[in-house]
Amino acid sequence: MSSTEYIESIAPPGEESAAIDRSRPVPGIYWVLGIFVGATATYLISRGVYNALNIGGSKPTSSLYIIGTSTLGAAIATTFALAAFKPFDRISSNAVRGSVIVVVSLLLVFGFWTILSGPANVSMARFAFPIIGTTWFFIAATSFIGEDAHVANLSPGRRTLLNLVLWVAGTALVVASITWIPPFWFGFIQTLLVTGGFAYALHNVRQPAKSLYAWSILVILTTAAILVSSALNTWVIHAPRFGPWPIGGPSPEWGIFFGLWCGLNYGVLGPMQCWPFSRIRQPWGTVVATLAVIAWCYLLTLLLIAIFGGIFSNHAQALVEAQDWAWNTVFWGFCFALVFGAGSRPYLWRGQTTPGSWEKVEAE
Repeated sequence: MSSTEYIESIAPPGEESAAIDRSRPVPGIYWVLGIFVGATATYLISRGVYNALNIGGSKPTSSLYIIGTSTLGAAIATTFALAAFKPFDRISSNAVRGSVIVVVSLLLVFGFWTILSGPANVSMARFAFPIIGTTWFFIAATSFIGEDAHVANLSPGRRTLLNLVLWVAGTALVVASITWIPPFWFGFIQTLLVTGGFAYALHNVRQPAKSLYAWSILVILTTAAILVSSALNTWVIHAPRFGPWPIGGPSPEWGIFFGLWCGLNYGVLGPMQCWPFSRIRQPWGTVVATLAVIAWCYLLTLLLIAIFGGIFSNHAQALVEAQDWAWNTVFWGFCFALVFGAGSRPYLWRGQTTPGSWEKVEAE
């Protein structure tokens, strides 16, 4: 649901602007702190469960299960949110409904990876990341950037069910043919969507042209990020990791950063209503927010390496464990914002007249 749709659902016609204020960081900051607590809890629980069960001979590769549980679990929770919380929409309490969705999402993703790598005997090393990355591509292409334009006239439950068919079939087809669709755009897309960067830059552009321009922007930004990372020796460009994609792959340190970039991006900006960046006029608000997210994820990467380096004597293991923890922020970041609705109160960006819309802009 867009910001504009949300406002229309809670305010009588013509009264939207009167009830809307600027963004504020409270109580969003408490939700952000909750991400750190939740990530620590699911990291420890997942690590203990998968190491104990040793599903499909997972030792010492339980890392793939831990990362898969958080990232694909977040995708399942996102699916419930896109479906207007069906079939749990009859639960009136937001806290209870959100908690139920969290538990159900974790159980479903646990069952998925357990069956896939156990009875189905699918290699986690070969297929875990391709499944995760490609699934999120189809979710983003249809519902985030695509804005569900192909199923716009359907109810949330029905359109999400149809999208789910597309996501599963598309992921299976891609993984079986070209291995995956690399997900390294995922950090940029979160910031550009939650700050309204895409909405501002592409206002008055209609689908499907809007999606084409958005993906073009993401390709340019992702290419720039890979080139910069390669120059900083945190990315090996000429060493393909998956499939035919000639983009190489990241170092373990970059993997930690990427996990944080995916989990502490929308997961932070959403609950905090993009404060303080929403006080800066567009497009500079989005530019500053993008750079700030990258900066705090980089600093947290250094902190995680130091913390886990002090816990595990083996440096390689410390990097793996740090990455596992980092990816657990994805589940809680998406759940708090999308499932529990943290930061969902409508607010105005500086220069904006209607939340979620850049059709009209106030003059300074």
